[in-house]
Amino acid sequence: MEKETLRREIVDEVRNQFETKLREARRQKTTIEEELESASERWKRERRRLNAEIDRLTAISKPAAAAVPAADEKIKQATSEWETERSRLKKQIARLESAVADAIERSSNPLRSIQPLKEQFEARLEDAAKSHTVVEQQLLRLRAEWDEDRKRLNTEVMRLRRLAPSDKALEAKEKLERLRDGRKPLKKPAFGNWNGG
Repeated sequence: MEKETLRREIVDEVRNQFETKLREARRQKTTIEEELESASERWKRERRRLNAEIDRLTAISKPAAAAVPAADEKIKQATSEWETERSRLKKQIARLESAVADAIERSSNPLRSIQPLKEQFEARLEDAAKSHTVVEQQLLRLRAEWDEDRKRLNTEVMRLRRLAPSDKALEAKEKLERLRDGRKPLKKPAFGNWNGG
């Protein structure tokens, strides 16, 4: 009778530990999925904004158009890398879900299988954490590359504004302002030509 009570206490303790880790794994999975979805949405918005900026620069000048294919290639490459990493993370999440389902199925006899399951689960959690770190680092690297491209393109825009006739420069500035913050068009200055600088 005492052995049965002890056995039940051990099973309950192991089951409680397992359920706690299971909840934590599900929470982490949800967090990773939300971060992934959020990063994907930010990436899509940034890509649309960069594409609009590239299109505008192409219309202003041919020298700026030469930079568009390189920027498009970088965006395509970054998109491909992002989608590959996203797919890999989704597969890993599916494997973790499968492992959790297997663990729940085997939990009817936790004394026999709990240690290998615990070690396997902890290893997978560690792998998921490492993958999360790698994705964050790649996201930061891509963000830095985008910032460099944006600075380069903005510099090119400023150079082109200085070279463009005053009315065209004013129109370009108006379009840029409308694209950036949706404001009303700028009024033409009353004091002669505006040089865009």
